[in-house]
Amino acid sequence: QGGDECFAYVKNMSRDGGFYWVFANVTPTFDPSGNITGYLSVRRKPKISGIQTVTGLYAAMLEAEKQVGAANAIAASSQLLSNVLKEKGLSYDELVLAI
Repeated sequence: QGGDECFAYVKNMSRDGGFYWVFANVTPTFDPSGNITGYLSVRRKPKISGIQTVTGLYAAMLEAEKQVGAANAIAASSQLLSNVLKEKGLSYDELVLAI
């Protein structure tokens, strides 16, 4: 929404109810006035180490959300992610690109 490019590990559901992982690079597209008109997503095969890292991090974020309840869930998981990034001395993009 901020107009920045984003990299992410994404878990997609397949038609048969299973799932598959992708490493996505999402870039906004703009009209001549600079308004976002859509997004372009390029997906690649993800690294196994990245999937393992993201799976563990996501599980920890879900647990943090459960501990505080729905009203504060987003704040709790965001804080956990911020703490992990601070511990590692990395930004979100740096972490995602490094794993």
